[in-house]
Order: sequence, then C-alpha cells, then structure tokens
Amino acid sequence: MALAMELLGPSLKDLFTLGGNKMSLKTVLMIANQMLTRIEHVHRCKLIHRDITPENILIGRPRQTLPFKESTEHTLYLIDFGMAKPYINLTTKHHIHYDTEVPVCGSYQFMSANAHFGIGKKCTRNA
Repeated sequence: MALAMELLGPSLKDLFTLGGNKMSLKTVLMIANQMLTRIEHVHRCKLIHRDITPENILIGRPRQTLPFKESTEHTLYLIDFGMAKPYINLTTKHHIHYDTEVPVCGSYQFMSANAHFGIGKKCTRNA
C-alpha cells in the first residue's frame, strides 16, 4: 500500500510573519471565506478540530496544472487533526455532552472561551 500526499506551502503564521505582521483586508476576507468552508466541512463530518491555529492552516503551492485541474496556489488546507473529536455519537446519533472541569488542551492563544473555563471535550490525543 502507498500513500500519496501533496507538498504544501507555508502556514498562515509564516505568511503573517513574512508580511511584517500585516495582511490586507482582501487577504483576511479570502482566508475567512475559505476557512469557514473548511470548518463547515469538518463539522458536517461530525468532528470538531479543537486546534485551529495559524500554524495548522497551510497554503497550497503553485504548480503546473493540467487543463482540467485548478491550481492550488491560493487554496488553504486545514491540517493536524490529532486533537479532533466527534461531537455526535455515531451509534445513538445524539450530541455528545460536554464535560466540565476538563484539563486544558490546545493553544491558549487560540482556544475557545469554553475551553478556558474547563468546559468541553476531554483532552486526549486519541479521537
């Protein structure tokens, strides 16, 4: 068995740093539009990512494409699903209840307010 993966470009953090810690409004809106689409797809798969940071959003690399293939140069990719968890019980089809007083996991700078208050899913690397 073989696994083929695409080589991706820099992270949003890298681009932000290279740009002197600035981004144009147009760039921010393009990022927001794509990321909302990516997160919506993850949620339709009944998962919460739990570690969305600029380091976990990569830009596609420019490449020569076939006439029927789009370039991935401006495509964003959400990576690192190591902390992702289901929010729907696949057996019962019911929402999995939040736990309280759970240990903090993820990046403090980017975690939700609930996570700061210890409300959420138990922090394990195994989804």
